[in-house]
Amino acid sequence: FFTKSASQSNYKNAGHRVSLNANWLIDSTSTLDMSLSYSTSQNKGVSSAASAASENGELRNESMNRSISAGQSQNAAATLLWAKRFNRKGRTLTVNAKANILDGETNLINESFNTYFKTGTPVNGDTLQRLTKTTTDSRNYSVNLNFMEPISKSLRLSLRGDLDFNKTYTNRQIHNIDPFTHAAEFDSLYSSEIFSSANTQNLGASLVFNNQKWNLSSGLTTVLQQA
Repeated sequence: FFTKSASQSNYKNAGHRVSLNANWLIDSTSTLDMSLSYSTSQNKGVSSAASAASENGELRNESMNRSISAGQSQNAAATLLWAKRFNRKGRTLTVNAKANILDGETNLINESFNTYFKTGTPVNGDTLQRLTKTTTDSRNYSVNLNFMEPISKSLRLSLRGDLDFNKTYTNRQIHNIDPFTHAAEFDSLYSSEIFSSANTQNLGASLVFNNQKWNLSSGLTTVLQQA
């Protein structure tokens, strides 16, 4: 057998992002940092491949595959950090909150054409045209608290707590396209819906010892996760 093949691809991506950052000095012992951002992206792509197989100089098979994709996404994120210093030296409290929201959509068209030959004449073939629509929604939220308490000049107690909430939803719909009427028929066999959710809580305590020669730490962390 002798096979001759060729391929070509072309992809384009574009995106925009805007952000806002602010710092507020509430008083001499506390500050508030805020950050907001929003971004969008678009992408397009086309790829194609063709091949021909021959045996003893006679053509046996010709095939052509093409993929056309187009997608877009939006992402919004926010961060809030509050820091507080107390009257006792070394005693601090920080609260850090984050939120991230992502929405995306992608359309993919796959086309495949095969032709089979006998004595140089096409005898049969097959065609596949399929449209895949995928949408994704992601929500992530987290809160972190950290309290530092000095016990002595070289010994400190650190208390930490984390709360994380994550949810993701993905919907993939596949449609088979009729090559003659170009009508799209929903394919329930290969389509799917996926939903995932996870909540995590962390509680930790540690002792930190440091001086000019030593830097030691020991701690305990408890993790609770629900999915």
